[in-house]
Amino acid sequence: MRRSSGCCWSQQSPGCLAGPTGTCRPGLTDVCHVCRWRCPSLCLLNRRQLRSRQTDVFPPARYPAWQEWREESLAARTTGARQAQAARRREQLLDVAFTLFAERGYRATSVRDITRAAGVTEAVLYHYFGNKADLLAAVLEVYAPFAGYRRILDAAASTDVEAVLLQLGGEFLRLLRERRVFVLTLLSEAASDPEISVMLGRLLDDVVGAVGSFIDTRHTRDEAGKDIDGRAVGKALQGGLLIHFLSHQSGQDPEVDAIVVDRIVTALLPGITPRR
Repeated sequence: MRRSSGCCWSQQSPGCLAGPTGTCRPGLTDVCHVCRWRCPSLCLLNRRQLRSRQTDVFPPARYPAWQEWREESLAARTTGARQAQAARRREQLLDVAFTLFAERGYRATSVRDITRAAGVTEAVLYHYFGNKADLLAAVLEVYAPFAGYRRILDAAASTDVEAVLLQLGGEFLRLLRERRVFVLTLLSEAASDPEISVMLGRLLDDVVGAVGSFIDTRHTRDEAGKDIDGRAVGKALQGGLLIHFLSHQSGQDPEVDAIVVDRIVTALLPGITPRR
């Protein structure tokens, strides 16, 4: 099989292992990485041999097209690796910050404490988060028990609002129990720290809005013909469950939690009328 006349491999270049009149095995044609011409002589064997001595065979100054292709390939692989590393580093910083905020409190934890525990410099932390407040906001988005609401609402295909609210309430209490130390520490600091209070309020408001929108799209009136306020239902659900959590710190009883969730939801949605 002869090489294509339009391909640069047809010239006597140091990159042509077979020589100007060489042939390669049938069925192994490919696109030339130098000039992009489909060249039958650019066989699999030649390409494998060339990889071991790329810069010697194709000096960048003499073969700029090949050098450009090589740099693009390396950049693509490097970019993917860097993105994965950045995601792991960001997750590590969030994990460390979550642990330290729960143990010491937000105000008592410095940026230096976090970077030392994570084994990075302060510059690395500031690369991912503008300041400590931004870091706390990211921790709340990932670890706060309210964050699970969005996942449940996004996956809720049923129009049975009561069933969805029961699921939301159960997940909310479970996460409150699971992250008990972090929640109690944050609530304690929010009482005296306006910055933390605003962050928590914003997060709660977003979640209540999502719950309210979910209810409003499926129900419009109660059994007495009055309009249902979805946001009010969401606030009442969260408030009732939070009070139950704070007043029962001695131990976790899933059965009691389930009963409380059921009673709160039943009280909030008596005989609702589905949207038609």
